[in-house]
Order: sequence, then C-alpha cells, then structure tokens
Amino acid sequence: IGYYLASNATFALLEDVNVDFNIFVEDGTLKWTAVPGADAYKIMQNGAVRSEEYTKCELENIASNTQLRFQIMPISKDSAFFSDWSAEKNVFLLNAPVIEWNDDMSHEGQEMESITWNTVEGATGYTAKVTTPDGFTSEYNLPETQRFYKNAYLATGDYIIQIKATSTSTDKDDSKYSDKIVVTRLEAPRATDGNYIVSDARDVQKGFSVTFRSV
Repeated sequence: IGYYLASNATFALLEDVNVDFNIFVEDGTLKWTAVPGADAYKIMQNGAVRSEEYTKCELENIASNTQLRFQIMPISKDSAFFSDWSAEKNVFLLNAPVIEWNDDMSHEGQEMESITWNTVEGATGYTAKVTTPDGFTSEYNLPETQRFYKNAYLATGDYIIQIKATSTSTDKDDSKYSDKIVVTRLEAPRATDGNYIVSDARDVQKGFSVTFRSV
C-alpha cells in the first residue's frame, strides 16, 4: 500500500481511499494538507526544487509582490510510499502594510484614528488583528478606503495591533501581517492611604502637596 499524488492534486491510497490535497496561502504563509505516512515534503518553486526538506506543512517568508509557482511532493522513509509532484499553485502575495502610531492624538477615553498605514497596491481591503490585555484576539475586516484603526483603549494593559492587506481577486493573495504596534494603557494614579493632601496650616499661601501611588 502506498500513496500517489495524481495530476489533479488528489492524494489517493492505492486501494480505495482518496484524501483531498490542497495548497493555500494563510497570513502570508504557504501551507498544504498533511499527507498520512509522509515524513517530510519537497517544494518546487518556479520550476526549481528547494534543497531543504520540510517536516511542517508550511513555508514561511515567501516573497511578496512577485509571481511564484509552487508544487509539493511528500516523501517517506517507507519504500512502500511513493508520490508525484502536486498540481501547480500560483501565488502572488500582496505587500504587508507599513503601520504607524500618531503620538499627537490624545485619547482621553475617546476612539482616535491613531494607527494608520500606507496604501497597498492590489488590496481590496484590510484586516486588523487586535489582542486585548485579557489575551483575547479579534480580527476586523476594513474596506479598501479605510487606512486607519481606532480604539479608545479603555482597559489597562497592552494592546497588540497588526494589519494585513486582503484581496478578493483570484490572482492575488492576502499579505502577511504587518509588524506589531503595542499600545499600553497605564492605570490612573491612586491616592496613598495616608497623607494624600499635605499642607502647612500656619502658611496656607504655600499651597499643598498631593501624593499618589506610583504607576
């Protein structure tokens, strides 16, 4: 018993079981379906076989804004296992946005457009990935014309924001996520337990001192 990759990109167990095989791009990384029995995978890129064998079903750091062609071949130490190259997958990865933080905007509990990014050629939209201080991650789909993300950052702690360019075109793939911007919301100062406001009753014109706990 062995596995064979037919030209239609379907791995078939030689007896009677077919396992669908798919090559796809996710967040700027090339990925493919795991093949039962495979110890590793070979990758052909633009007609040339890469020297490395890959034990994970993914290839990171692929070039953006460049037309690429990929084929995958599973390999195994078991002599009963054999395969051909998969069908070719065309990939054109959009450039990742370059994001910036605007220090001039003071939030004061209001949503401000403090994170912005450049226009990515070929993008039909953008996705903002936001991790809040409680560790929860959400993704927000934004239209092509919106190149800002706004948030009031009301909870104390770190917010992690990344942006990727997206495309609905069949000949373009979503970019990888941008570099991270970490926004830290500090706690408000709190009064000390004692001697919060101190003044000299003998000379009130000197004013008074207010003491807070350090943040």
